[in-house]
Amino acid sequence: MKPSTWRTILQLAVTIITAIATTLGVTSCR
Repeated sequence: MKPSTWRTILQLAVTIITAIATTLGVTSCR
């Protein structure tokens, strides 16, 4: 595994987590 691959995986994970957190935040605010 190249370091760049890990970096891409980390970025994807952060993006997904942020999206989920945003969705939960919007849902809880209603």
